[in-house]
Amino acid sequence: MGIKAFPVCLFILIFSQTYAQQPNIGAISGLVKDSATKKGLSLATVSVFKLTDSSIVSFKLCDDKGGFEIRNIPLNQTLKIVTTFEGYEVDRREVRLTASANYSIGTILLKPTSKSLDEVIVKSERPPIIVKKDTIEFNATAFKTLPNALVEDLFKKLPGMQVDRDGNITYNGRPVSRIYVDGKSFFNDNYKAATQILPSAIVANVQVYDDKEQLDATQKNTDYNKIINLKLKQNVKKSTFGKVSTSGGTDNRYELAGAVNFLRDTVQLTLIGYKNNLNRGIFNSSEMRAIGAFNRNWQEYSYHMRQSFCGFK
Repeated sequence: MGIKAFPVCLFILIFSQTYAQQPNIGAISGLVKDSATKKGLSLATVSVFKLTDSSIVSFKLCDDKGGFEIRNIPLNQTLKIVTTFEGYEVDRREVRLTASANYSIGTILLKPTSKSLDEVIVKSERPPIIVKKDTIEFNATAFKTLPNALVEDLFKKLPGMQVDRDGNITYNGRPVSRIYVDGKSFFNDNYKAATQILPSAIVANVQVYDDKEQLDATQKNTDYNKIINLKLKQNVKKSTFGKVSTSGGTDNRYELAGAVNFLRDTVQLTLIGYKNNLNRGIFNSSEMRAIGAFNRNWQEYSYHMRQSFCGFK
């Protein structure tokens, strides 16, 4: 009796669990157009925030016709929809998804403005992505990372950004050739030094644009490599920060490493220390020259002073 009833009970149990796990979420869709021409605004950003604390729920860039669909929207919560596009006024409206899990917001008409987007956007409503002419700008605070995360960890969360196991970076399939920090070269354009040393918490915005200087004559305009510019938060532009790590093993084996960064307006100074009894170095000679160490040219030496390297073993 009990054996025959088992398949039925199992079916009821699976069905009950499946029903209980149905997500209480919906979707918002619509169109974003120019109020005068009624032309769709490609790459306009539509962001969804919780009205209670202005935390970001989700976002979407409009397609080439100005259309968008944002999924995984929570039901029975009052939400704020903020639509932004460079050169246009910001559109704000509130919605609440209840019984209908799929909500069409209709057409959002944006009016042109002479003000810059930074002048009209509220800080708490800043969208995760802004397209400014030929630059894609990511709001770093919208992409959460762990407290001890590095810039490389932040990049792995950005849409279109890929970081391989060797630290090489691509954006939408195109290689990243250089990384700047506040518009300045960092460690002689060895961008792994920036991504693997700097903490993600100091970054305000990540800007991505074409590296037109390195365009080969045989390449098409769509074949540009990319440049990334890290815009730092104002409160860290005159600060000192760093990290220390230790490890140990059997036979009294140990490894100590640390890095300290000094930022003073136009001065960027990084000191790296590494000590172990494993007969292992932090950089080989070619890597050290690549980041500006052992430079014998005095004119170049004055330039590399703000990208100094110090190591000990």
